[in-house]
Amino acid sequence: MSQRLKLEIKALDAVGGQDLVILVSDKLALPEAAQEWAGEGAQTLLTRAAAAERFKGKALAGLTLPSPEGAAYERLITVGVGPEDDRAKLDFVKLGGAIAGRLGTGRSAEIILALPEGALEPKQAADIALGLRLRAYAFDRYKTKSKDKDEAEPLTVTLRTADLAAVKKAVKTADAIAAGVLQARDLVNEPPN
Repeated sequence: MSQRLKLEIKALDAVGGQDLVILVSDKLALPEAAQEWAGEGAQTLLTRAAAAERFKGKALAGLTLPSPEGAAYERLITVGVGPEDDRAKLDFVKLGGAIAGRLGTGRSAEIILALPEGALEPKQAADIALGLRLRAYAFDRYKTKSKDKDEAEPLTVTLRTADLAAVKKAVKTADAIAAGVLQARDLVNEPPN
């Protein structure tokens, strides 16, 4: 298995990756914690693009936009979390997988861990990290390496949170679960002999 994901957890003080990932509800409003980092025209851009693409903020649905003028990132990726009433049913591991599916390898992304109604709980943040790790898995041990191409660079994801210590502690537990699952996947993918 190759390492396709580099995951970091940092405070919500400065955002500067190639992609900025923001969670939006069915109201399509940027979370308060993300408004400063998204840029001045991000809300207008999101509203216009959502109408054109029929994006309603449904859980696990995504919309990728170019950054607004003057932003420090290249793409704004919005992922829906559905209406607030259905939030208890939202699977945050699947949400992490949906986010990873929208990101490409060799890129850097910043995920602002905030819902429209407030910050994510540490357990929810850890579940997103688990989903990211599980989605980034690839078993390529026996594939022929191309001499023309260099090995693909891993995706670098930074989770930005206001509660740094609690999220780091919760993600440490999720990383242990992910390591066990990925090891089981490796064993299943190995030849039986």
